[in-house]
Amino acid sequence: MRPGIRAEGVRDVVYNRTIKQDILRTSEQLGQFNMAEIISCYRCGASLEKLSLPLSRRDECPACTVHVHVCRMCIYFDPSATKQCLEDDAEEVLDKIKVNFCEWFKPSAAAFDPVRADKEARARADLASLFSAEPATKPAADPASQRAEDLFKR
Repeated sequence: MRPGIRAEGVRDVVYNRTIKQDILRTSEQLGQFNMAEIISCYRCGASLEKLSLPLSRRDECPACTVHVHVCRMCIYFDPSATKQCLEDDAEEVLDKIKVNFCEWFKPSAAAFDPVRADKEARARADLASLFSAEPATKPAADPASQRAEDLFKR
């Protein structure tokens, strides 16, 4: 496959423009409704209906207290795009989960990904079990080592 060509045979530039136009059209349609009722936190999926629109730089998710004015919550965020942003005029933000001053920010109703959240929860649980004080399963002790342990307990 040649660089700049997607599997469908559409150039990246055209693909991004088409997606951007669809997003703008969708965001205009969503603007007719109260968007605060349908957007949710990108990290935990909690509803953000208590927050006023437009979202402030200081707004946090009421459930998990992460900032919500971040690239991951934006309609222009796309992990497969250049700089992970579909807006060509936006300044590059290196950390996509940190608060930023992007003027193009618009909250996305599809920011929460339950599959990614489930993988993250499982990874955190595995990490916690790795470093927990109590091992999940204790290895069976042989009688000789058990007698040695009993000597030191007295």
